[in-house]
Amino acid sequence: MKNHIDSIKLLFVMVLEIRKIMSNILDFIKNRVVFFDGAMGTEIDRRGLDISKGVMEYNINNRKLIKKIHEDYLDAGADIITANTLTANELYLKDSIYTSKEIIEEAINIAKESVEGMQNKFIAQVVGPAGYLIKDNEQDKEKILYDLYKNQVEIGENSNVDVILIETMYSLKEAEIAIKAVKENLNIPIFCTVVLNDKGETFDGKGVKEIVETLHRNGADALGINCTSVSDELMNAVEDLMKYSHIPVIVQPNLGIPKEVQGKKIYSVDINEYVKFMLELYNRGVKILGGCCGTTPESMGKLIEKLRS
Repeated sequence: MKNHIDSIKLLFVMVLEIRKIMSNILDFIKNRVVFFDGAMGTEIDRRGLDISKGVMEYNINNRKLIKKIHEDYLDAGADIITANTLTANELYLKDSIYTSKEIIEEAINIAKESVEGMQNKFIAQVVGPAGYLIKDNEQDKEKILYDLYKNQVEIGENSNVDVILIETMYSLKEAEIAIKAVKENLNIPIFCTVVLNDKGETFDGKGVKEIVETLHRNGADALGINCTSVSDELMNAVEDLMKYSHIPVIVQPNLGIPKEVQGKKIYSVDINEYVKFMLELYNRGVKILGGCCGTTPESMGKLIEKLRS
C-alpha cells in the first residue's frame, strides 16, 4: 500500500515538473507578441451584476459568470488569463464571510477550468494595491503590507499559478514592497505594472526612469503600465519605458472615463481608437498587450485579430 502511495506522489511531482517545462511563461514571452485578457470588474458590471461592494465574492457565489468571462477572453485569443484576485486580501475582505484563501483558491480553480485542454495558456494571480486600506499613522505600515502580499501570493503558488501579476500600483513604494514579498518567499515569475497620472508619474511622484530602475533592481521579470487612459501622455511614457527597460514591457490601458448613456456605461475611448493605439504600441516594440477598465472580449478580439493576421 505504501509503495502504491509513493508511486502516486512521484507521478504527481513528475506531472508538475513536466508542466513547468512545457509551459514556462518566461520562455513563452520571448520573441513573440503575447496577449493578456481585458478587464474583469467592468466586464462583470457590463453583464449586469452589482460591483459596488467589489467582485471577489463572485468567485464563490457566481463562479459560472467568472468562468464565462475567462472563456470569452480565451475565445478572443488571450494567452494569459488573470484570476479574479485583485483585492483578495484579508483587510479588504474583513467584512466578508469568505477568507482570502477561499477566494483566491476558487478564483484560480475557475481560471484553471477555463484553460483546461488548451496549449500555451497561462494563469496569472493578480495582486492589487492595499495601502489605502491602512491608516497613514499606522505603525509598521510597510510590514502590514508585506505580510498581506506574502499571504496572498503563497496561496497562489500553492495553487500552481504561472505568474504573479502585481498591478494597478499607484505608489512605486508599494509596488516595491509587493515584489519583495514575492521574491523573498517564492520562486515564481513576477510581472509588475503601475498607474501613471497626467504627468507620466506614479501617484507618489516617481517618473518612468525611476520606476524602471526600481522594478529592475527588485527582480521583476516584466514591467509596465496599466489602468492608465489611452492618450498621447501614455504613448510618451511607453516610449520612455522602452528606452530604459531591458526586460519585457507590458501595457494594459483603460478606455478613459465612463459616462451613463441610456442606462449603459459608455467609455470615452471607443474600440477602434483602442485598437489603433495598441497597434502603434506594438510597432514601437511593446510585445505584451492587454486591457484594463472598459475593455471587453470584443475589444481584445479585434486587437488580437489585427495583429495575428
